[in-house]
Amino acid sequence: MKEDTFQTRRDSARDAKQKLLERFKTAANDPAAEQKRAERQAIAEAREARLAAKAAEAARVAAEKEAEIARIKAEEEAARAQAEAERLAARPKVINAAKYALAARVIADMKPRGGDRDQTRKSA
Repeated sequence: MKEDTFQTRRDSARDAKQKLLERFKTAANDPAAEQKRAERQAIAEAREARLAAKAAEAARVAAEKEAEIARIKAEEEAARAQAEAERLAARPKVINAAKYALAARVIADMKPRGGDRDQTRKSA
């Protein structure tokens, strides 16, 4: 049986660390691991590209929706302005028609003047 001294434990720990380091060095230089790393990198880049395209599409749709809302709002405002202009344009006609109706009523209510008044002027 081996004697378990400080020196043997230190040497066995050093050997274990050395073997672990060699294992990682060989794994780092392994072509299969390199290929897997490249595949993962390609997958990550493709994912980022899809997310960027999705975000761009969402931004485009939002911009289109905002433009459509602005267009509808402008059309409604134009229609409202048109209706207001028509209302204001029709208003003087209504006022004038009311004035003419009032004037016609006043004229109709007036008593006709007699012709004798004109006759007295001529004779004098």
